[in-house]
Amino acid sequence: MKHLKMLGLAIMAAAALTALLGAGTASATELCSTNTSPCSGTMYGPGTELEANLSGTAILETTGGTVLDECTGGGVAGTITNTGGASETVKASIPTAGLTWIGCTRTTTTTEGGELEIHTDDAEPDGNGTLTAKGFTVQIATVLGTCTYGFSSATASDLGTLKGGNPATIEISTIVPRKTGTLCPAEARWTAKYEVAKPQPLYVQ
Repeated sequence: MKHLKMLGLAIMAAAALTALLGAGTASATELCSTNTSPCSGTMYGPGTELEANLSGTAILETTGGTVLDECTGGGVAGTITNTGGASETVKASIPTAGLTWIGCTRTTTTTEGGELEIHTDDAEPDGNGTLTAKGFTVQIATVLGTCTYGFSSATASDLGTLKGGNPATIEISTIVPRKTGTLCPAEARWTAKYEVAKPQPLYVQ
């Protein structure tokens, strides 16, 4: 009886381990040049340039809909820092000079860079993903004075989605908290769409 009990426990432990490993594989995050899982093309790893250019207009507005700033150009540029895998997402380091704003209705300046993190958006990879951000601080000269908005450098904040393709696209829709500016709204909504120039093609698996 004792041996049967030990055998039963061993079987349960093996099943739990198998389930755990299976879940890890399903939730893996990797960037690939093909929409295949596992990746059958080029795997984009450390040192790969990430560059995306604004498509349309970037808008920063109050949660009530009052526009604080609009920009017609700009982009995001940085470097992927890890390959990702079954137990980690893919991260990209964006320097201060990597987040740019052009043709804005207000003087807009990035004063602190940050980190993007790319996640698969489903247990079954479909080429698309979601984005979170840490850090980033943007200063805007508004009629209310200088307003500074940004994310925590310690906790990831939801940013938007990445739709795989050739090229891939990034759609941002997020609430950004105020960092400084007592007369400025406590929160602002940032909406924008970017087209990924590097790497191409790009899919999240």
